[in-house]
Amino acid sequence: MTAYDPAGKHNHQSVQALTGVVLEYEKRYEVELLNALKQMPWHYLFVETERKSGQFVSVFFPLGFEPDVNRFMRIAGVLVQQLGVYGLSKGSGTPTFLVKLVGGQAVQEHAGPAIGLSFISETRDVEANGAIQAFQGPKPIVQRPVPVAALPAKQTKEKQIAAHFRMLANLFDPE
Repeated sequence: MTAYDPAGKHNHQSVQALTGVVLEYEKRYEVELLNALKQMPWHYLFVETERKSGQFVSVFFPLGFEPDVNRFMRIAGVLVQQLGVYGLSKGSGTPTFLVKLVGGQAVQEHAGPAIGLSFISETRDVEANGAIQAFQGPKPIVQRPVPVAALPAKQTKEKQIAAHFRMLANLFDPE
């Protein structure tokens, strides 16, 4: 996403200074998101946003360079994977994603370095393909498997015949 400062100049330098990745999450995941953000060394802005469907929170990660679409999506996927928080809005993390800020609020800012081009090589081991889609929507419910009693070992033919005769004997002589 690229934001424009209406009071600033619309030149290459000002556009680059306002280029970044926006990740928007359902408000109910705010605490989990804030806890995950504590582990992030990067510069980011945290703000409440809204949609017709309700309240959300968004994180804006400024980029120190203008990425092409592939690099942008790679960075967004890695950030989503590193945060590990479900509830990501559909379309969030894409270069054309727009948010509507909630009026009358303060923007929370975390100081740190902007994400640079080296971020891509530093995170080459992070699996980011499909991360954005995987974390969209609610957190999946994980059910623990119910233990199943082990079936008795298969009996040999002789044991089956002996069990059959015991059953017959019990029918005629039920002590």
